[in-house]
Amino acid sequence: MAFPNNQYNYMVFVRIMGRVENNPQWGKYEILKDGVWIDYVEDIDNTLKEIGVIYEKEI
Repeated sequence: MAFPNNQYNYMVFVRIMGRVENNPQWGKYEILKDGVWIDYVEDIDNTLKEIGVIYEKEI
């Protein structure tokens, strides 16, 4: 299904939380924002707001 005005080629860098410290927490993720890794929020709307993505929901 295609969504009008959707940015299909938007990239977000994601990694497993704790993997760098050799203590991976599988199922928990971090997202790179402005050169800093922040916790991934499972609610995609909040995650997109945290990393600065502005969009309009289509119903």
